[in-house]
Amino acid sequence: TGELPGINQTQTTVPEWKHADGKYRVIIVGSGPAGLFGALRLLENGVQPVIIERGEETQQRKKDIAAISSRGEVGKDSNYCFGEGGAGTFSDGKLYTRSSKRGDISRILRIFASFGADAAILTDAHPHIGTDRLPSIVNAMRKKITELGGEFHFNTKCTRFIKESDVIKGITAADVKTGDTKEFRADAVLLATGHSASDIYELLACTAPEALEAKTFAVGVRVEHLRELIDSIQFHGKRQDANLP
Repeated sequence: TGELPGINQTQTTVPEWKHADGKYRVIIVGSGPAGLFGALRLLENGVQPVIIERGEETQQRKKDIAAISSRGEVGKDSNYCFGEGGAGTFSDGKLYTRSSKRGDISRILRIFASFGADAAILTDAHPHIGTDRLPSIVNAMRKKITELGGEFHFNTKCTRFIKESDVIKGITAADVKTGDTKEFRADAVLLATGHSASDIYELLACTAPEALEAKTFAVGVRVEHLRELIDSIQFHGKRQDANLP
């Protein structure tokens, strides 16, 4: 296990990651938080992660996102939703969750701290990494994964599952710039695509519809009324300030 410098080492250890020998491979579709942490989890057992990401690396992604506000150009595969680190890389870096039933949350915070996040996230009630630091932390995670034998394939979009005897044994992926296709085979496929990759859900619906189920969601509604109506309700038709327009 590793240790975090400069803080109390009690309960601050991070997992021991092993170098993948290539005996077992798992394809991970998506390089967001689920994909990166999935890769690190596999490396705890020496399993080689092969990450497929339709978007760009963080440096090019910064330029693509800047083009949205400066030129009104939105890249369909490299934007706020798609690219290295996922949708959260260029948000504000808040680490909030309502779930306490899916594992050790402090374990995730310790791993973030080991890759460069401020150690304060280990004790803060509302841990916050910050947009200015997140890209470098994501880059450090990618560096560690590749050093241990993992692979990253950017600008590469999953287009089909390779199915053998009702078992998914890999994917077909396309280069989003050239259109060239390539097969990736492995012992398993992990989907870490987030909520924006609607094409993956369509692919699942065609391949394994039983794997999908409806999920509830909340919708906010804003209702606007004329000023005169609000005034009549609030002041019962009597003007309280003669200077009001």
